[in-house]
Amino acid sequence: MVFYTLKLEGHDELAVSGTVEAGGKLVLAGTLKALPPSPAAATLNAGEVGKGWKFPIGGGQEIVVRYVPGGTFRMGSPASEDGHESDETEHRVTLGSHYWMGETEVTQGQWEAVMGSNPSHFTGDPALPVENVSWEDAQGLIKALNTRCALPAGWKWALPSEAQWERACRGGTTTATAYGDSLSSAQANFDGRSPYGGASEGSYLAKTAPVKRYQANAYGLHDMHGNVWEWCADRYGAYPAGAATDPAGPNSGSYRVARGGGWYSDGSDCRSASRCRSTPVDRDCFMGFRIAAVPAGH
Repeated sequence: MVFYTLKLEGHDELAVSGTVEAGGKLVLAGTLKALPPSPAAATLNAGEVGKGWKFPIGGGQEIVVRYVPGGTFRMGSPASEDGHESDETEHRVTLGSHYWMGETEVTQGQWEAVMGSNPSHFTGDPALPVENVSWEDAQGLIKALNTRCALPAGWKWALPSEAQWERACRGGTTTATAYGDSLSSAQANFDGRSPYGGASEGSYLAKTAPVKRYQANAYGLHDMHGNVWEWCADRYGAYPAGAATDPAGPNSGSYRVARGGGWYSDGSDCRSASRCRSTPVDRDCFMGFRIAAVPAGH
């Protein structure tokens, strides 16, 4: 008798045994073992800071999301902020709903569990962030998750909007970074030879680091500063002239927004307000993403 374990659609496991009958015919029998279910809709519909949920995606991998409150915050940076750029105009933004942000950047292990391959330049540890992925590649993973690991009714997997990303990165702070008005490479993976805001010079890894190596922010999110730039849903463009509610970027344009800075960046590019733009087909070893569970109507 021969025993097998088969994976079905990246979610369930089928344990089967087989016997070979006369004439070489293989007869299989077995039972389906479903992976744990996702949280109920009522659970995602309410939460509090510090709350998180795990979603199994197959292959021994799971996605952990953390609660991020809606509400009003100041997006962008004041002109007085060290490193301020002209496209960071500070303005008032209101997010009409809470959402659930990926605790980490999407890792190579998570990507392989869903997509069956690994496009990354830096490899050797499944906890490294997946990189060398375009905005369109990220959408491919999200589409697969929404089909194979659907969220409860009223919710969907998506790239965060730029406003959702910055709200999550700040973790309730109004300073240049989630850790204050300075940043060293002891707090995030970037070129520590160019720290921010008077922080001490530090190391430069010249590569990505496994997720969760550095301290989480107040919302329980890791690596919002540094490691890899993170794709957002929005097209790149100027911010609204005044206050905005649930902004989603311009309706047209050639570029998509990325946020957070990367392993090769200086400290200024890792500020909460710092913005980057790239075409949706660009792939680089410093570009990755994280996903969010957001209301389906957004």
